[in-house]
Amino acid sequence: MPEISNKAALTSIITATTAWTILETIANTYAPSQTVSYTRALAIQQLLPKLGLEAYLFDPDYAHTGNALLTLGARSPKILFLAHADEFSYLVGPEVGDGIWSLTPYCSDRTEIDYHAVALRYRPASGRLETAATGLISRDNPERAPYFVAQAGSLQPGDRVIYRHPLSQVADAIQGSLDNAAGVTACLLAVLALSRLAPQATVAFAFTDEEEGPPVYNTTFARGARRLLRRLPMPDLCVNVDGHNLSTWCKLGQGAVFTEQTGQGRGAVVPPQVYARFKRMAADMTAQGVRLTENLGYVSRSDEVACLEMTPNILLLGYPLRDPHFNQGVPAISLADLLDLGQAIFWTAVGFV
Repeated sequence: MPEISNKAALTSIITATTAWTILETIANTYAPSQTVSYTRALAIQQLLPKLGLEAYLFDPDYAHTGNALLTLGARSPKILFLAHADEFSYLVGPEVGDGIWSLTPYCSDRTEIDYHAVALRYRPASGRLETAATGLISRDNPERAPYFVAQAGSLQPGDRVIYRHPLSQVADAIQGSLDNAAGVTACLLAVLALSRLAPQATVAFAFTDEEEGPPVYNTTFARGARRLLRRLPMPDLCVNVDGHNLSTWCKLGQGAVFTEQTGQGRGAVVPPQVYARFKRMAADMTAQGVRLTENLGYVSRSDEVACLEMTPNILLLGYPLRDPHFNQGVPAISLADLLDLGQAIFWTAVGFV
């Protein structure tokens, strides 16, 4: 792995203050699937000059695929990092009671709690999503099916319903809509470091849409990444960056994680030669002070299933994430883990060539 002359320079760039600024901007921007190009992609675009990254080529709707792409160096990147920028959401069904609408999950519906939600409606005049209603997603029924209970406003077909929880610090954890605003944040932290310490790197960062979707088959989600990859030159390596389920091997506050497989092999499996090489790199990163451990627990599938259609050479990086889909509480991460992940992405970009 290449040496950086001043190792402290990396940690001076990837800081908690910068991470919070990025994460707050991304996580607090509503982005249900199919809206990234005019929601979180525009938030990223506005962040780039504030981070001193305005010189890099950024397209919020690359080749009209609905995905954002940030390119460093040549237009044919050797390594492509992917972090989905959409958040899981619900489609609106018929009104079944006074101010109550049935919902269809446009996601892996793992939620077991009632929680605050907002219904978003696209306004052609502004080209933006605007709040149409606020209320709760409730499961107070024998089937535990999701319903929207309005407290203000009303719904109509075409609206999209998402959970609502502004980013906040709770004890040692960060809570909010973090799946996968946290992965996007780690990637932007790495870009910031690359711009200052390794500007020669030939890599790209994709902030994809429609990763969320019905989870029955690999082909029913990661749709945005598929559209993107059909329009890009084939990289030597695809690296997917997403949250990892908590387990014995993956705990909040213990750093970034990597894994060999997703979905117990139903998603992607890193080829042996790629995995062996990265494990050597991971040991070198640890020697550089990066907290990076191997995750042997279950990891949910993500955009890497789309990468398999382009290349077998895949890596799986991530961060510990609790309750990613408001399973039993508000999603939570450790901000310190994102700093380690940003460093791991940086070292992968400069060392895995």
